[in-house]
Amino acid sequence: MSRTSQRFQFRPLLPRILLTSMLIVSHNTQGNSEMNEPVQCSLNTTSKIGQLQFSVSNAGTTGWQFLSWNTPFDAWFSQFMTITRGGTAIEYQGALAKRAKPQSEDFIQLNPMQTVIAYLDLTQAYRLTPGHYKITLSPIVLEALPTNMPTLNSIEQPSYKLQCNSLMLEID
Repeated sequence: MSRTSQRFQFRPLLPRILLTSMLIVSHNTQGNSEMNEPVQCSLNTTSKIGQLQFSVSNAGTTGWQFLSWNTPFDAWFSQFMTITRGGTAIEYQGALAKRAKPQSEDFIQLNPMQTVIAYLDLTQAYRLTPGHYKITLSPIVLEALPTNMPTLNSIEQPSYKLQCNSLMLEID
């Protein structure tokens, strides 16, 4: 594994597929400016029924971090997506973890030119029958990694909400 890529796999021997980049619009958490760094996320199907590949890529020069909780990197310890069929939400049946204050190991660092990947088996947390589904992920809050360069306000680091593409899934 290269130093610029971390892979998170929740199931062994899952097939790897090429990433499909999607243009993602990210907004400042205060809602008043757009993110200038090219951080993207994508949600794609794999060759296995009910399995998805989620990735976050940083093609920019700024390092970012995000809390792994309530994201696909949290496995099924939280509800981080909404699945609907015909406009009706499918009930989440995974675990809901109770946690204390996040520690440093609960954050994922996304360095410049790095991609992190998670594979998700939807059947571990949802009952899916044949049909057409829409899958939408909750936004991920990115925070700029601290640098050694002094800033005007070194206490506050910029943060942005990263909204990923929704995915249409058909299960036969």
